[in-house]
Amino acid sequence: MNFFISGELDAEIAEVFRPIRQDVEKLLNENLGSHVYGSALEKISLIPIIVGPMFMPRPERRLIKHKSKVADYRIVVEYELFLKGSAETRKELLIENLLSAVADISKKLGNNFEGQRLYQDIINLFKLKN
Repeated sequence: MNFFISGELDAEIAEVFRPIRQDVEKLLNENLGSHVYGSALEKISLIPIIVGPMFMPRPERRLIKHKSKVADYRIVVEYELFLKGSAETRKELLIENLLSAVADISKKLGNNFEGQRLYQDIINLFKLKN
C-alpha cells in the first residue's frame, strides 16, 4: 500500500503541517508500503482540509478510483484544534483523519480490501489506543 499525504491548508498552518505530514507519510510508507491489503486498492491519497472559518463550509471528497486502485480522500480537520494544538495533537488529528478514511474505504470496498487489518496496523504503528 502506498500513501500520499498533502493538504488543502490555510496559510496560517501550512508551515507547522509540513513536517508532521512528512513524518507520518514516511513512517506509513516505510512500514506499511510493502503490505498488500487486498486487490482493490494500491494507494491512499489523503488530503486533509484544514482551513479557517472564512473558507468553510468546504465539501469533503471520498472517492475511490477503481480502475487505478486509488482512494482520494479530503476530509475536514477542525481548524482551531489544529491551530492551537501541540505537535503531538496535530499528528493525532492527521492520523485520525487517515483512520476515518480507511474505515470509509473499508465499508465501500468490502471483502476486496482488508481495511480492518490496515486500520489496526496504523494504530500499532503510531502506538495509539484502540
